[in-house]
Amino acid sequence: MERSIVERARSGDPHAFESIVRTRIDAVHRTAFAILGDEADAQDAVQDAFVAAWRSIGTLQDPDRFDAWFGRILTNS
Repeated sequence: MERSIVERARSGDPHAFESIVRTRIDAVHRTAFAILGDEADAQDAVQDAFVAAWRSIGTLQDPDRFDAWFGRILTNS
């Protein structure tokens, strides 16, 4: 993930966060589906994870760790 986009999203830029979503949504969906095994549940988990990430992105300490941070959010969703 490009550090500058994550930093902009951390600063509250919704367009930067939208860029993150567009870039990652396919991979995130594949991961959710692999975990859950159900299409509808995977879609719900992806949506929940991105909403939770947007709400808490300000707590992300290291932009270079975005993928690991988000992966934990997705797993919890």
